[in-house]
Amino acid sequence: MASLSGKSAATLRCYRPALDRFFRFCGKREPSAKSLQAWLTFLERHLKLNPSSIGWSATVVKGYLLLSGIPQAELAKISVPAAVKPHREHIAPDDWDRFLNAIDNKEDRLVFELLLYTGMRVGGLLMLRPQDIHWKERTLYVYRTQPVPATKEVLTGLSNMIRDNRFSSAAHMFAGWTEKMVGQKLRFYARKAGLRNADRLVPHSTRHSFAIRFIQESTRPSALEDLRSFLGHARLSTTEEYLRYSMKESRNAYDEVFSSKKQGDKRR
Repeated sequence: MASLSGKSAATLRCYRPALDRFFRFCGKREPSAKSLQAWLTFLERHLKLNPSSIGWSATVVKGYLLLSGIPQAELAKISVPAAVKPHREHIAPDDWDRFLNAIDNKEDRLVFELLLYTGMRVGGLLMLRPQDIHWKERTLYVYRTQPVPATKEVLTGLSNMIRDNRFSSAAHMFAGWTEKMVGQKLRFYARKAGLRNADRLVPHSTRHSFAIRFIQESTRPSALEDLRSFLGHARLSTTEEYLRYSMKESRNAYDEVFSSKKQGDKRR
């Protein structure tokens, strides 16, 4: 069973809302395996959440209860709806330029260039300050601690934004944005660009887009470890989930060489 140990600081911050909702449900009652089961039933029957959302919430709270001293055998008895592993909806590498060229607002374009070319979470974007940008190193320090390289074009856009808005070094540059706004604009511009999966994109899709493009196009033997560093994953196994997209590209390349049609041509 998954616990909270070994998770990155950014991931733990993402877990906080689920824990807060669970604590509010418990009220004055002591959190326990029994209260977790009651909460999960409430999420399913009253809030009508899908199995994936309920399963994720269960994993988070189980990890907390385990660290709080609740026996694992007791937590293992909790019934959780079966969740289907989600497809990581993303913008295909070949569609990046088409998507970005559909954005006619300078700040909006900079936001999505940042998200696509760094892989940072939206939460990291909202926390970004001028003092987190190390210009000579071409590096952004996401959440002040995680170094992420940036392209020259992204750095130029950030430099112009700082100049035009006269931000102080400690100002949050994208304080006017929210995760909901990012999602709405992402889908709007994706529809404008004619992307087939536009209505299925969510804010985290930009992070998936970065990871999938990197793992497909990097030729370095250390590509997986590099990606893990960029994404700030505490565990390599989390990053390894993106390998299945690399295998898909490999199968396509294999088919181009060894397709049945070409083999038939050679036999003649």
